[in-house]
Amino acid sequence: MVLTLTVCLGFAGIAVAQFGMRSPQIPGAFKPVVGSGAQYEIATKKDPKMEMAYAIVGKESVDGADGYWMEIRMLGGRR
Repeated sequence: MVLTLTVCLGFAGIAVAQFGMRSPQIPGAFKPVVGSGAQYEIATKKDPKMEMAYAIVGKESVDGADGYWMEIRMLGGRR
């Protein structure tokens, strides 16, 4: 069990490194409206200025529930 746990924790660190920076959390309840969106400026110690924007571009019914198409754009950061 200890070996299995050690291997799982080792792979978890690798997986996090592959994804890099996480996107910012959208404050409040997320209630999408087609045609709406927002733009955020993000500053970190490593990347002094980045911009993140999202837009809700469509809506579909998926298994009886609403599903939304969302576009995300990020500018700046490491190159």
